[in-house]
Amino acid sequence: MSEKPAVGISVAVAALVVAGIVVAIGGGDGRKSTSLSAREKLWFYDLGSKELFAGPAKERPPVKATSGEDGVRAYVFSCGQCSESEQFIGYLENFEDVTPKPGENAMIASNRGHLIRAVDGTEWFPAISEDANKITGSAKSRCSGDQKLTECFPESN
Repeated sequence: MSEKPAVGISVAVAALVVAGIVVAIGGGDGRKSTSLSAREKLWFYDLGSKELFAGPAKERPPVKATSGEDGVRAYVFSCGQCSESEQFIGYLENFEDVTPKPGENAMIASNRGHLIRAVDGTEWFPAISEDANKITGSAKSRCSGDQKLTECFPESN
C-alpha cells in the first residue's frame, strides 16, 4: 500500500481532532465565543521569561517576545469564568518551517511543522501525534463535574 492514502487519513484525523477541540472549547459569554477570525489578539507565551503576553491574532508563531526569545501561541483555559485567578495554560503551539518533500502537498508539509508542547515540558510533538493529543486532552480533564472548559482570550477583544 502506498504512503499517500495513509498521509491523507492522518491529515483527515488531525482535522477532526482540531475540530473537536474547537467545538469542546467554544461557547460561553461573548468574550469567549467570538470566532478566532474576529479576534484581534491571542495569548502568546514568552519562552524566555515564561510569561503570557497578548499578541496580534494574525501572527503565526514563533513571534519575537519581549525577552528577545521566541513567543509561541498559548492556549489559555478556565473551568468557569475567565477571571485571571481561574485561568491556566493548557498547552503551547508553534510552527517550524518545513520544506515539502518531492511531490508532497504544501498543506501536508505545513502539518508536519505544526507542533504542540506542554507548558512545563521541553519537547515539541507533531500536532497530529498521540503525544500531542494527550497534551491537548489533558486541559479538558482539569475540569470536573459539570464545569465546562472555556478558552480565554486577552481582554482587549
